[in-house]
Amino acid sequence: MNENPITNAAGLSAVIPKDNDGYCTVYKMDCADGLGLMTVYQVYPGIQLIYNDFEATSCYWDGNLGKNILEINHCREGREGSKLQSGSCLYLGEGDLSIHTMDNCVFEMSFPLKH
Repeated sequence: MNENPITNAAGLSAVIPKDNDGYCTVYKMDCADGLGLMTVYQVYPGIQLIYNDFEATSCYWDGNLGKNILEINHCREGREGSKLQSGSCLYLGEGDLSIHTMDNCVFEMSFPLKH
C-alpha cells in the first residue's frame, strides 16, 4: 500500500494499524478536551472511507493532503462546525451531507455537542 498522507499530519498522537496489509488504520487525534479517532479504510487505490468519532469540543490538525482530493462528509449524529479556507462556514447536523475539495479543507473542527 502507498503511504497514507494522514500519517504525517500534525495533531496525531498515535497511529494504530488494524491489519498487516494497511487496509484499516486508526488514527488517534490530539484534542485539548477529549478524544478523537479516525478509522481509515482503504477501499480502492486512491479511495478511502474515513469514520470520524470525536468526543471533544474541538480538534486541530494540519495535513498536506493535496488539492485533487474530493471530501464527502456525512454526519450520523452530533454536530460539527468549521470555517473553510474560502471563508465559507460549514455546519453539519444529524443526516447532513457536504462535499468539497481538500484545497478548501479546514484545520480546526468544532463539536458544540461534544460529539
